[in-house]
Amino acid sequence: MVQYRERGAGNDPLNYKGTDSGSGWPDDYPNDGMLIWHIDATLNSYGTDYLYDNSYTNHKLLSLMEADGLSEIESGAYADAGDYYVNGSVFNPFSNPNSYNYSSKNTGVVVDNLAYVGNTMVGRYAIIGKSSGSLNEAVNSTLNWTTNGDLNGGTSTGWISQTGVTHDGSDSAQTGFINDNQLTWIQTSVTGPGTISFWWKVSSEQDHDKLMFYVDGINLTSISGDVDWNLLSHKIGNGIHTLNWTYLKDGSGFDGNDTGWIDEVKWVLDDATPPTVSCDHLGGLYNKSQNVVLTMNEAGSIYYTLNGETPTTTNTKYTEPITITNTTTLKYLAVDLAGNPSIIHSQIYTLDLVAPNATANPKGGLYNRAQEVSLNMDEKGTIYYSINGSSPDMSMPYTHPITIDSDTVLKYFAMDLAGNTSPVYFENYYTDFKPPVAYSNPAGGIFNKTQIIVLTMNEAGSIYYTLNGETPTTASTKYTEPITITNTTTLKYLAIDLAGNPSIIYSQMFTIDTKSPYLSVTPSGGIYNINKTVVIKMSEFGTIYYTLNGTTPSNKSQRYIGPLIISKNSVLKYFGVDLAGNPSTIYTQNYTINKTVLRVVHTTPLNMQTGFSRTAPIKIQFSETIAPYIHFNNIRVKNISTGTYLTLNSSVTGNTINLRVNHRKINTWYSLTIPAKAVKDRAGNYLLANYTVKFKISS
Repeated sequence: MVQYRERGAGNDPLNYKGTDSGSGWPDDYPNDGMLIWHIDATLNSYGTDYLYDNSYTNHKLLSLMEADGLSEIESGAYADAGDYYVNGSVFNPFSNPNSYNYSSKNTGVVVDNLAYVGNTMVGRYAIIGKSSGSLNEAVNSTLNWTTNGDLNGGTSTGWISQTGVTHDGSDSAQTGFINDNQLTWIQTSVTGPGTISFWWKVSSEQDHDKLMFYVDGINLTSISGDVDWNLLSHKIGNGIHTLNWTYLKDGSGFDGNDTGWIDEVKWVLDDATPPTVSCDHLGGLYNKSQNVVLTMNEAGSIYYTLNGETPTTTNTKYTEPITITNTTTLKYLAVDLAGNPSIIHSQIYTLDLVAPNATANPKGGLYNRAQEVSLNMDEKGTIYYSINGSSPDMSMPYTHPITIDSDTVLKYFAMDLAGNTSPVYFENYYTDFKPPVAYSNPAGGIFNKTQIIVLTMNEAGSIYYTLNGETPTTASTKYTEPITITNTTTLKYLAIDLAGNPSIIYSQMFTIDTKSPYLSVTPSGGIYNINKTVVIKMSEFGTIYYTLNGTTPSNKSQRYIGPLIISKNSVLKYFGVDLAGNPSTIYTQNYTINKTVLRVVHTTPLNMQTGFSRTAPIKIQFSETIAPYIHFNNIRVKNISTGTYLTLNSSVTGNTINLRVNHRKINTWYSLTIPAKAVKDRAGNYLLANYTVKFKISS
């Protein structure tokens, strides 16, 4: 806020400690002056009060910009006369204090040219819209720019880039802020010859404060007063030249905005270079109409002819693509805006709209040797082909005769120099250099019944054969129907294809075997007390199948490949199939594996029994059936008192041995001893140890 003060206006609102003369104006105040206040009226988040107040020293709601730059109020002192802006005072972004905001950003506020007019103080107040760009961007120029000016507020007053007043609607360069009898300038240099042009504008005191344009220090022209944007162009000669724009103020005060601007500075070198012309379809041989587009590298005009004559600026002017429908000589000339002519260009367009013809020699057919095929066309060009039956493309150009040594579909077409293509031609070549292959179904082997033999070959032709082992020829029997083989026979046959190529001589031996094989096993089935390794043999070559669980075996059962280990009770059933497919009968072997030790389970008499009958037989009952055994005579009955052994007669019934003993005495103790190896069961298991029973004969 800017506050003007008039003489005799009453007490000042500042907290000022001075002498009051009673006139309402402190005696040691200046007669008049201007106060500048920095007000930050930012609201709080609720919008109910100001965010800042004067209790925060560095960021106040209301702060006086003291003209003397001493910040006495902030340091706790009093205001004084030095706080007023008077004649000659300046407040701008470069003064102290300056017009930056609390965020240290340039506000562009300027107050200067202060003066007394009667009881009123007048001055200039402005806001400069600064841009973020450089002077180059401000004047739209890539030239190198420098700027400077007289000191104002202790700072140089060079020109600035700003957005407030522009010609291009973006930004422009504005004079620095100076006081009376000061100047500010901007300048660059160019190398001629060429033309400098620029837009400029001024708002100043008419005929006193001027914006001037200099070339090499010579003032060529100037503007003053209120002059809106206008364009100025000036020719610059050869060599290096300095271009300068200066704003100069005299001492008579100011008027208007007291500033000037320049924008859109353009430096254009004189054009002495002839233009160039390009043609999108150069002359050549074509098979259709051509639309030719001509372009030049700079602004200007193109002139052309279609009859071979040299073009001038009086000939047809190019305005749109040129259509070439027949053989034509196009000549053209370009002239740029400076009048520089290009060279004369010439393009010859030859149009050929007729398709070529092509032929192959020799043509397709059936051949018994390789063929060298030549392709020919009736005009200059290229023939393209394929030999795999696919449609030919330009990937395989014909350059020399094509070797055909197998069945081949040759496809080809011709393309002349203009790009016209013939239709696609094709030739089928058949060659047969390979002997045929013949087959017998079934092939030779061992069979168990009559065989019906079918002979075939892999291509058309004839088969000849013999059944007596002789080598067949074309004079042998010709195969026309299946051959019946009823006994062992050697079949030989030969195939001849339609090209006369003979196959190799084939020989098939057919053996007819109708007898079934027979099998043997070692050891045979039985009762055993140890694991048995069983070997099965067959009377001829073939395959043996078996089961161990008593089920009937088939050709899907387990195949016998080596000795079988029988470790438990098993019913082995097996049969064989010879190479001819004849099956044997099904054989059965029962294997009982008993590894349990034999035990005595009961005796008559019992051990230590008294009163046993003198004539009753002695009975020994075992844990399972026992086998008659030559070692039964090792069983002994002994008179314990005399040590004599009695004569025994033994017999076996199931699991019991019956002993008849004579000459037993009454009131006598006897012992019955059974050695461990004297008795065994059917599997051959013995007692674990000798067994003894003592008994006494009754009186």
